[in-house]
Amino acid sequence: MKITSYILCLVLSLVYSVTQAQSTKDTTKKKDLNTIQIIQRNNGNTMDALSPIRTEKLTQVELKKNACCNLAESFESSPTVEVSFSNALTGARQIQMLGLSGVYVQMMTDLLPTIRGLNYTYGFSNIPGSQVNSIFINKGPGSVTNGFESMTGQIDVELQKPERSPRLFINAYMNSRLRSELNTNVAHQFNKKWSTMLMLHGSAIQNKVDMNEDGYLDRPLYKQFNFINRWKYQGKNLESMFGVKGLYDEKVGGQVGFDNSISQNQQSAYGFAITTKRFELFNKTSYSLDATGDKSIGLQANYTDHNIDAFYGLHPYKGIQQSLYANMIYQTHISKDFSKDVLRLGGGILYDYIVEGYKNTHLNRSEPVSGIFAEYTYIHGDKWSALAGVRTDYNFRLNKLFFIPRLNLKYSLNQQASIRASAGSGFRTASILAENAQLFVSNRNIFVTETLNPEYSWNYGLNFSYCFTQRQKEGRFSVDVFRTDFENQVIADFDLDPRAVYFYNLKGKSYAWYVQAEMYFELLKNLDIRMAYKFNDVKVTQHGILMQKAMNAKHRALFNIAYQTNKKKWKFDFTTQWVGRQRLPDMSANPEAYRLLTYSPSYFRMLGQITYVMKQLDLYVGSENINNYTQRDVIIDGANPFGTYFDAGNVWGPVLGRMLYAGFRYTIK
Repeated sequence: MKITSYILCLVLSLVYSVTQAQSTKDTTKKKDLNTIQIIQRNNGNTMDALSPIRTEKLTQVELKKNACCNLAESFESSPTVEVSFSNALTGARQIQMLGLSGVYVQMMTDLLPTIRGLNYTYGFSNIPGSQVNSIFINKGPGSVTNGFESMTGQIDVELQKPERSPRLFINAYMNSRLRSELNTNVAHQFNKKWSTMLMLHGSAIQNKVDMNEDGYLDRPLYKQFNFINRWKYQGKNLESMFGVKGLYDEKVGGQVGFDNSISQNQQSAYGFAITTKRFELFNKTSYSLDATGDKSIGLQANYTDHNIDAFYGLHPYKGIQQSLYANMIYQTHISKDFSKDVLRLGGGILYDYIVEGYKNTHLNRSEPVSGIFAEYTYIHGDKWSALAGVRTDYNFRLNKLFFIPRLNLKYSLNQQASIRASAGSGFRTASILAENAQLFVSNRNIFVTETLNPEYSWNYGLNFSYCFTQRQKEGRFSVDVFRTDFENQVIADFDLDPRAVYFYNLKGKSYAWYVQAEMYFELLKNLDIRMAYKFNDVKVTQHGILMQKAMNAKHRALFNIAYQTNKKKWKFDFTTQWVGRQRLPDMSANPEAYRLLTYSPSYFRMLGQITYVMKQLDLYVGSENINNYTQRDVIIDGANPFGTYFDAGNVWGPVLGRMLYAGFRYTIK
């Protein structure tokens, strides 16, 4: 109640400040007539031409091409990150990058760890798109300054900042399944030093929908409330950003006839209920040690408390995660020419206390990991640059020291073409239940056959990029080749027995080849086209056999076309995704899976949006899965949900049919 009152008072005060500032602005408009405004066209998906790390940036232009109700939906028109449902019932989404699961990507918000551990299950759906300013996607292990968990890449979600954001932003959304959403961002700058921002999100689905008529809800009923309050202080030498985040999420689903007010033991219908509560404190502070700001020291820190209370059918699940992260960075230069190099030294700690319990499996761990790092960036003219780093981290739970070297190189062939190369390692500790959400909606037994060790891998990459201008029209062509080799990996074996899943350490080879070719160009004035093709060859040793990883398409392609009128009043966007066939888990011993194939068919998925832009108001309509393609027989033995062979986790394609949506964005700058 105290938090609710605090938020309400803050909203009212900020809205009053915005309206007062707007009236002041209206009286001073005539003074700004001589201002010169320079506008640069932004296609929304750009590559950092200077960084030795292969970095892709998604801006607001790209994010607004899609409904972008949450982070998972922000990648719909990006070829780098694939998003899919982990099962047919709970709505949990997962990502893949470089051909591997998103658990190997270091997920951050403003360079602070966020989607990891227990938050991986639903974390991509719990960050509203309206709170996101831009997304940075780094392929390869990246920088050592941000930690040791980056194995295939880093994704940093840059949230809206109070000193740069519109004073008032409202986004409302509703789709054909009556999912409703309201987002409100209010920012206020008190003076040159202090500013603040409050971001509120509320969304819900309260009507039961079963479009495929299989007796199960296509999406769970849910309601979510999410807020962020952040403050910014900008002094002469001291800069600080700090604040608080909160989340409450409640989901109820299962069979259409399930009644959550009645105990599962007292009804025949199958159901589940999930309640997630998350609280986070965060701070980023830097202090300049000289007048120029070339030498500085900074502290990044956050504390997270994440709790999940749930049951799936007859089985309760309890998850608790308390995490503390602190990272100190000292930055200076070795060369007298400060534009040539940057040296970063520092260290920090990541502490996790995690408790998970489901069926016969109870996993508790208290894991402090402390490390130090050094990283050096050198730029030699316009030709080449290098980013070399090393860190050592000591895991106190295992009494083990990990050595993490990383190297990123960039060489410019000319002003348009460049080559990048990277190599490095990373490690992480798996949270096997939260990271395999398909387990919860099946009756598989869980067997952990041995003590699970941290996962450790090496990643190597090459990139060629060519940027060109032809007849005043821009274009970009790039090719990426990456390989990931695991020294250890926690294997989730769904192939050995359709009634069970086995967890064990890797015994043999596990690797992933990833090749992507992408081309963007402006075909006509204001008409942009993006095409991409990806090849993933991912193999893993399971029960002594090196096999193609299940639920992983070898071939994927994407085509995106975007057009806006000369005065930018109308914007049109259309995306086609093609997903090749995927090996499915071995279900030959499941008598209820008689229709299940060894490989899934390939399929297309289409989506599009039309936006009408006014001075302060955007109106948009769109559709996801325009061609209405869905996976058949998505639930195995759905008629017997408490039986041995029930499984709703064998998902390889879209589980939701065509969905229409509409909404508006209102902005006061």
